[in-house]
Amino acid sequence: HPKGGYILKHDAYEYKDGVCYPELLGSFFPLGYQTTKEIEAATLKYYLDMSHTYMDLPMLISQVGVFAARQGNRKFATDLFEGGVARFTVEPFAQFIESIEPAVMAAKDRAVLNTPYMANLGGFLMACLYGLTGLQLGPGAPDTWCRHAPAMPSAWEGIEVERIWVRGAPARLTARQGDAKARIEQA
Repeated sequence: HPKGGYILKHDAYEYKDGVCYPELLGSFFPLGYQTTKEIEAATLKYYLDMSHTYMDLPMLISQVGVFAARQGNRKFATDLFEGGVARFTVEPFAQFIESIEPAVMAAKDRAVLNTPYMANLGGFLMACLYGLTGLQLGPGAPDTWCRHAPAMPSAWEGIEVERIWVRGAPARLTARQGDAKARIEQA
């Protein structure tokens, strides 16, 4: 965008109805679009500054905390994960739901709340395994997959996955805040 040095969905984009839909963020994660550091930072800032307009919507909100963590704002990342993940879970099994609209939450028919919403669950798992760890799968050797330094919300110091499968062999994934890159080790 000529005025702010950030990327919008298209040249004439203006958010409407008080909501700035953040789907462009998906080009950075999980898709891995690369631009200059300045343009990426300005784009993330623009959409993160608008997060108050879209945090009641399903889908990408389960991943928005990744962008704040990568920008170094760990506290904001925690807030975004709490707002985009924790608020969208219900007891007794911490199931992910699609809507937190008051009418839905107050519904006497709890069947609406007892149906898991896989997009938020899948988005959160993807945020943990790939976004926060900095992993981006590719054709190269597994050590080339660690494209970003691990970036954790303030509530976490790291992510450890006891077993992942790498090209048919078991491995372990460890990503800690402050490390230069995540580690993939043969199990």
